[in-house]
Amino acid sequence: MPFCPNCRTEYDEGYTVCADCGAHLVDSLPKAPDSKPAPAYGDEANRVFLVSACSRESSAMLIDMLNDSAIPAFAQPKEGSCGPEEGSDIFVDRMDYESAVEIAASILGDGCIAAEKSGAEDEEASPDPARHIRIWVAAAVVAVLIACAVVFSH
Repeated sequence: MPFCPNCRTEYDEGYTVCADCGAHLVDSLPKAPDSKPAPAYGDEANRVFLVSACSRESSAMLIDMLNDSAIPAFAQPKEGSCGPEEGSDIFVDRMDYESAVEIAASILGDGCIAAEKSGAEDEEASPDPARHIRIWVAAAVVAVLIACAVVFSH
């Protein structure tokens, strides 16, 4: 019986190509690798801590902005949090970390961020005069989106 060398699926005689991945079938499977493959994009093993947001609203806003930027993110309640009004710890994939830090800093500002630098030395942040404008624009966009959602939900 033929097998797919990638999916390791067994096929009936007469088939020559895997229906799932398109690989050419082989008569016998190669020995399975002993080591685990590297985690794929989005796997839990690749998730890294991004920020700890100070409120539920800022957590939700940041997750929405990250997802809109094609950066999958998820929130987890802070350890020892006392209630739902508190923010969450936000995690992203390791490959998206640098882009996510920029988005988080522009949205949450320094008062709501407790970001960890992954192995990098702490450096002095350079002043960015356009930062406040980006924050106000992001807040305005969120306000418009919320208003549209309220209007169209009725």
